[in-house]
Amino acid sequence: MLVLLALIGAVPATVWAQDDDRPDLPAPAQLNVHVIPGGETIKVDGILDEAVWQNAVPATRFWQYAPLDRVAATENTEVRVVQDERALYFGIICHDANPKGIIAQDMRRDAPLSNDDYVGIYLDTYHDHRNFYYFSTNSLGTRRDGIVTDARSYNTAWNGIWQARTQVTDDGWTAEFRIPFSTLRFGGDQPLTWGLQLSRAIRRKQESDYWAPIPRWLGGRATWRAERFGQLIGIRTDAAYAKWEAEPYVLAGGERSYRPTSSDPRFNAGGDIHYDFTPNLLGTVSIRTDFAQVEADQEVINFTRFPLFFPEKRDFFLEDAGLFTVGLEQEMMMFYSRRIGLSNGQEVPILAAAKLSGRVGPYSVGVMNVQTDSADVSLSAASTVHEPSTNYSVLRVKRNLFTNSSIGAIVTNKQSSGTDFSRLAGLDGNFWFSPSLKGELLLAHTFNPSGVTNDSLGIGRLMYSKRDIVADVRYYAVGPDFVPEMGFVTQNDLRRSSAEASYTQWINRKRVRNLIYSGSFAYDAFYDNAFLGRRGTAGAKLTLESNDKIGYAYAPASERIVVPFSVGPITIQPGDYTNRSHDVSFESNASRPVSGIVDYSLMDYWGGKRRQLLFSTTVHPTANLAVDLIYTHNIVDHPEGAFDTTTLSNRVLYAFTTDLFVKSYIQWNDLDQKLSANFLVGWEYRPGSEIYLVYDEIRDRFASPTLAPRNRILLAKCTYKFRF
Repeated sequence: MLVLLALIGAVPATVWAQDDDRPDLPAPAQLNVHVIPGGETIKVDGILDEAVWQNAVPATRFWQYAPLDRVAATENTEVRVVQDERALYFGIICHDANPKGIIAQDMRRDAPLSNDDYVGIYLDTYHDHRNFYYFSTNSLGTRRDGIVTDARSYNTAWNGIWQARTQVTDDGWTAEFRIPFSTLRFGGDQPLTWGLQLSRAIRRKQESDYWAPIPRWLGGRATWRAERFGQLIGIRTDAAYAKWEAEPYVLAGGERSYRPTSSDPRFNAGGDIHYDFTPNLLGTVSIRTDFAQVEADQEVINFTRFPLFFPEKRDFFLEDAGLFTVGLEQEMMMFYSRRIGLSNGQEVPILAAAKLSGRVGPYSVGVMNVQTDSADVSLSAASTVHEPSTNYSVLRVKRNLFTNSSIGAIVTNKQSSGTDFSRLAGLDGNFWFSPSLKGELLLAHTFNPSGVTNDSLGIGRLMYSKRDIVADVRYYAVGPDFVPEMGFVTQNDLRRSSAEASYTQWINRKRVRNLIYSGSFAYDAFYDNAFLGRRGTAGAKLTLESNDKIGYAYAPASERIVVPFSVGPITIQPGDYTNRSHDVSFESNASRPVSGIVDYSLMDYWGGKRRQLLFSTTVHPTANLAVDLIYTHNIVDHPEGAFDTTTLSNRVLYAFTTDLFVKSYIQWNDLDQKLSANFLVGWEYRPGSEIYLVYDEIRDRFASPTLAPRNRILLAKCTYKFRF
């Protein structure tokens, strides 16, 4: 470890600012935008007619990331920055020679604006070249935001309080942003200097532009590399602003259950209180936490022997979620917040929760404690499942090292009683050896009342990205008794060695943009080194200048099954199997009013055959209306039996404005014979304050000969945010 740290420390800071023999490009230190006062005179309406905008010196020169590598942008963009005592203001002018060609097809909050013309603002508020906030909008004023942590974790579900207004003009479009300081975490001496990146997309040209030039050789997450940002200079946040926030809610409605039949009125009241101990250290207390407005998980049929991963959607757990992310996302996570307040697919009431997170000097700290109530989470009267009242605690500490590295520790504790507990302790490190080479290390151990051995985990990882080559090499060992009850582990009793690589060939002619070649290999063994399996993939994806994509992948595998598992009506028996799969896909340009994905797979399936057809389409007849449809059909032909399954999901969203929407979400799973429907009306009637009307219904054939209702819920919820 000491040798590793010495190697990192030997990399001079100037390396991070160097480029690849392009003297025409500005270095990050040469890219500066100066903030000027006067924001109190600005009315956020998308019209830059206040005199203060003319006094600010704009950032004007943007560089392409695609289709050409760091060539001057084809359209001019001007960005000015102003502040008052409480907020930053960004005024952006997007010149466009063809304003009628501007694409803007979605008004819903957090819509994937990558399909539209948009502008983006990246704020590295600690100026540590590791983490940043992201704010973007299209010409309709749609808001999208998120937080990137350590250039590896992107929390798009985070919703901050900020404003954006836009106007389409005769020579392009304009945007005004107001981002309150209370929405951001920051620290340092006054006046502040923050890292700044600005972006713009011109979708009809499939063009992505950046103010601080980003070399494509940095690979897939090049735009997340905050050490490449320029600087926002002269910010003053020493004026008084709200340190307290309170967000109470009231909820009323009713729930009707069937099999057995019961009717229960629902009334609840609670809320969150936030306090800024410092501008970069936030405390939150939540009483009777409620997530009635959170959308249901997408229906998925599990054809594997491993657990499925579902993303977190609940606001309380999303704030600073990147700080608590330790391990390999969706594979080996030491803390997985969905273990809290959810059991057997049902909600468990959260009585109270508290969290402290932010920065103290060079340290990032996070402390969380949640107390849940006892609950009956039975799916039927014939099978009783009781979840006891449980306390969940997490402690996370991370320290910055050198130019762009860090080490950290995490401790978790789940305790239902004095003798029933599950604990974890882990140490992790992220080490940048150079701008193109990164290493990750994780060691963890679980503790439980039985005191079993072989309950440790170790992960080592190297990632390389340069000159259109991206490579990822991993090794991890998971003990047979490593069971983190507050984490997510796809499989224990495992040693895995894996490598994957891809190469992007940029063509940019004859209607072809690029061709990506990719391959991977993994070798699995039990913890005692007995053979478990090996898998490989080889494929290619062609991207056209129209942004349509065609892909093919071949994947051979040899795997050993030790414990039988069931899928639908068949059971996969123990034995050695050879499985091969072929996959062909087509993805149309999502910027079109009608777009879609078609994917067909033909695969061996544990001694049988399986065919899968996936069809997904999105229709935008207007910017207000979005209709999504996902259809998946599987046909399985196996010696133990043949069966086919279908899952279907349909989401319809109509946005009256960027703050008021109606959404329906209907799903069907014929393997489980389950139909679920969710209807939601949401209105952000003032910044941070919302009203929701929610209706949920589930129908199935579980303990019923027909497709009959199992549960119905109708709720109304109102929140109001105070700042003082």
